[in-house]
Amino acid sequence: MVARIRDDEVLVDAGLRTLGRIPFSELPAEIDGKPREALSVGDKVEALVLDSQYGRLPILSVAMLRERLAWSERSVKGSVRAQTSDPEAPGFQRRGERSVSKPIEYQLLDPVEFLQPNRRLFIDTNVFMATSASRAGGLKRLFERGHNTILANGNPIVVPTKVVDELTKQSRIDASGESAERAEAIKKAGAALTFLESASDVGLVRKDLGDDTNPYADDLFLKLFERFADTYEMCLLTHDITIKLRIRLLAHRLSKRLFVGVLTRSGDLEVDSDESLFQRGFRKYKRHATHIAEGNGTFKDQSEAAALKPLLHDFGKAFGLKEPTVNPAPRVPGSSSPKPQQSVAPTPINPFSPRTTLRPSDTPLTSSVIPTQGDPVTRVSADRSGSLVLGALLGEGGEG
Repeated sequence: MVARIRDDEVLVDAGLRTLGRIPFSELPAEIDGKPREALSVGDKVEALVLDSQYGRLPILSVAMLRERLAWSERSVKGSVRAQTSDPEAPGFQRRGERSVSKPIEYQLLDPVEFLQPNRRLFIDTNVFMATSASRAGGLKRLFERGHNTILANGNPIVVPTKVVDELTKQSRIDASGESAERAEAIKKAGAALTFLESASDVGLVRKDLGDDTNPYADDLFLKLFERFADTYEMCLLTHDITIKLRIRLLAHRLSKRLFVGVLTRSGDLEVDSDESLFQRGFRKYKRHATHIAEGNGTFKDQSEAAALKPLLHDFGKAFGLKEPTVNPAPRVPGSSSPKPQQSVAPTPINPFSPRTTLRPSDTPLTSSVIPTQGDPVTRVSADRSGSLVLGALLGEGGEG
C-alpha cells in the first residue's frame, strides 16, 4: 500500500508498517487501470522485495515481480529451463523451486505515532552521543516531525534524569587525549544538554522522571515499561543491544506493544526483527566472551557476557530461535599481507612466556563497612596523611 510519494520514488507499507522503496522508473505506465502519475496514498502496488539489508530501506521492484511470475509459469509448463535470469539475486531458491523473498530484517515505523496521548517515547543516552554518519540528523528530524503533535497532545518526549546525569558526566570529560570519534561523542553530550534545556522550556521534552534508588538508566527503562505497559504503548530509542533484547522479551511476555529501536537519517523509527536482534545480541556476546577467553577481558566484558548469556537463552526459547552456527573468530593477519622489512637483526622469539601472570586475577574487594555521607575518613599516602569528612555522592555506574 502506498504510504508516501516522492519525486523519484514511492514508499509503500510492505506489511507490519514496514516501509519499502519502489523507484518511480519501476512503476508501469498504468496500475490497475490508473495512470502512474495519478498514483495516490492508499493505492495498492504489487512488487517484489529485492534488497532488505540492515540499515537501509527495503528496495522493491514491480518489473522483477512480473518477470518472476512469468518465469514461474513457464518453468511449470516446461517451456524454459528452471533457472532464474539473475543467479546472484539474493533470497531466491533456484532450479525450479518456489521463489521466496529474503526475510525483512527490520521495520520502519513513524515515531510520531508514539507522541499520541496514549503512548510514550523515551530516548537513551547513546542516541544523543551517537557519531554514525549514516544516521546523522535523525534526532533533529524527529523533533521537526513531532513538534506540533507533542504540543497539541501535551505529550513531551521523555529523557529520564539518569540520562541527563550521564550526559552531564560525559560532557565534563577532557577530550584532549581521546580519539576523534570519542571526542566528538563528548562534544555531542554537551550540545545535547543545551538542546534539552531549551526543548524542556517549550514543552517538547520531559526530563524530570527518574529513580534515585538505582543508578542505571537501563533498569529504569525496564521498570517503567513493565509498570505502565497496561496504560501506554511505549517506545525507547537506543543503540544498546542488551536493553533492546530485554524490552522485546518483556513485550513478548506481557503481550503488549513495547518497541525499541533507532532513528534513520530521515527520522523514521527502525525496529529490528526478532531474528535480526537475536543475531546481533549473539555477536555482541561472542565479542565479550572472546575477550575473556583470550585473557584480556575487562570488567565490562565480564558483566556484559554474564547478562547476555541467560538473556539470549530466554530470548531464543521465547521466539523459537537457535544461535548462529558460525561464531566470530579472533582476527588474525591475512596471509597475503606484506611482511615489513627488517633493518636490524630479529629479536629472539618468545624471550619469556606470553602467558606469564604479571598480576593476580581480579577479585572483589572485601569490606566490613562502606562509608557514606558525613562519615570521617582517614587518608594515607607515601608522603602525607590526614582526615576528611565525606560529602554527598557524586555518582556511580553509568555507560561510561
